[in-house]
Amino acid sequence: MVDLKPQVLVYQHFVPDQRRALAILVHTRHIELNRINHWITMSQTNPLLADWNTHFKIPPFDQITTDHYREEFDAALQQSEVDVETIAQSAEEPSFSNTIEAMELAGEALDKVAAVFFNLSGSHKNSDMQEIEREYAPKLAAHHSKIMLNAKLFGRVDALYEQRNALG
Repeated sequence: MVDLKPQVLVYQHFVPDQRRALAILVHTRHIELNRINHWITMSQTNPLLADWNTHFKIPPFDQITTDHYREEFDAALQQSEVDVETIAQSAEEPSFSNTIEAMELAGEALDKVAAVFFNLSGSHKNSDMQEIEREYAPKLAAHHSKIMLNAKLFGRVDALYEQRNALG
């Protein structure tokens, strides 16, 4: 049996105007450097991933095209699946930090892209946005169902629930 205990690989990449490191949690035996490099390149070219240095940190709508959504939805869905599976397969005892907090942070890119897309599609609908909506709504529903029906993930959350009085 393969030990699926996660390792943290911190891949630091400083984007000159952002001055921050991109930290990526990579699961043991699932390190995909091409995907990491692709994500870092996309973070420099895709305004959905970049830091928003706008007033009130609102998305730079003038820079976002419909092409950015498909590309980013695909990458964010894959990353979210890896994040959730890493939590579910962890050999560590469940703790609030390595289960609940980790689940809250899992899929951050997906949350960011979906928030921008669905807010914009509700207020600025066009045929391209509708096509993307029809294409990704079932994928997003299946993704969320897969998370909710993940027996190992539920086992970790249930273990914490059973210890709720002792967790303080």
